[in-house]
Amino acid sequence: MGRLYRFIVFDRGVVDFIAWVVTTLGYPGFLSSLYGRFLVRLALKENIVYLHADRDVLVARADVSPGFIYREYAVYSVLMRYLARCIIDTGLNRPVGATVGVLKCMGLA
Repeated sequence: MGRLYRFIVFDRGVVDFIAWVVTTLGYPGFLSSLYGRFLVRLALKENIVYLHADRDVLVARADVSPGFIYREYAVYSVLMRYLARCIIDTGLNRPVGATVGVLKCMGLA
């Protein structure tokens, strides 16, 4: 079965859950907890390509308060510095450019 697929593309994963918990609960110490450390270990096994946009672009796209977006953006910025294989700014790239960036990151282009 492993020969049939090599990549899973999704927009929510372990890192998103970690960021959500830290941001929603205002609990950066979550990363030091037993559960937080376990989730970070799971995230380290993924090949994460982080697609992001500028905070103002995210605020315009989101249905939550700007304050929440700013806090979540800060959490993602720190987590992805250590966990992401590549970081691609979708605010600066059109969809085709972002797709090419992902393919290059994964060694497919």
